[in-house]
Amino acid sequence: MAFYQDIKEMNVYRHIKPLVARGSLGWNEAKTKLKTNMIPELIAPWHHIRESAGNEMMPANQCSVWKDILFNYIIKALPKEQQFVPSHCHECYKVVVKPRNVYELFALDGLMVRLGYTSKCGIELRDTTFRNYGGYFYTRSLEAGRARYQEVKALLADHPALKETPLILKRGCTEYEVAEVQGGTDKWEVTPQQKAIESLFYALIENEEWDWSQPDFVVADTYQAWVERAFHLGDGSYTEFTDGMPLYPEYKTYEEE
Repeated sequence: MAFYQDIKEMNVYRHIKPLVARGSLGWNEAKTKLKTNMIPELIAPWHHIRESAGNEMMPANQCSVWKDILFNYIIKALPKEQQFVPSHCHECYKVVVKPRNVYELFALDGLMVRLGYTSKCGIELRDTTFRNYGGYFYTRSLEAGRARYQEVKALLADHPALKETPLILKRGCTEYEVAEVQGGTDKWEVTPQQKAIESLFYALIENEEWDWSQPDFVVADTYQAWVERAFHLGDGSYTEFTDGMPLYPEYKTYEEE
């Protein structure tokens, strides 16, 4: 194979250069690998609950590396038939709770905080998600996912505000299903080409721990955003958090003489 073609096929760095240019990736201290320059989500629809940074359930920061960098910038640049799901994501099974209104969302948030499992909940802003609110409990195997599903299902059934709230167990991120990678989550497999690409990628990126915890002022701002979003969506349950008062004054109308 020609020299140029050899370099081109092995040059995964070319695909992530935009992240370097805008400062999302930078040198580690030894200047041997790239590291993510990230801070806890300061403007986000999610409240993150973490067991600890770097816990075995969901290694800190790695979701951003696997999905937001490896998948979005390198794998998507491949021809459709060669695209794959990052191998570490194969082990991800999440219990998805689907609050039907913001009142249920806050109730779920309270439950998640009390449990202290690796999880998050908030308002859904993705165009590909057919609901307004969501909550996610993360696990690292099908067995653990099924166990967590049964546990959460029982807890919802006993909760006065969440008895009718639906939940499912799914594999991996929604973005992979929307992209129809490898024909669906039940058909994922690790290919030799995938192993080679991932090996090149991980030779570039430093394996670092990162704490997703949010300071109290960010959590408070997130809660405010939930109430405001509920108003925007016509979800009247938001008045549970405003002492029954409308968020904004009602219109003055003039239909009648």
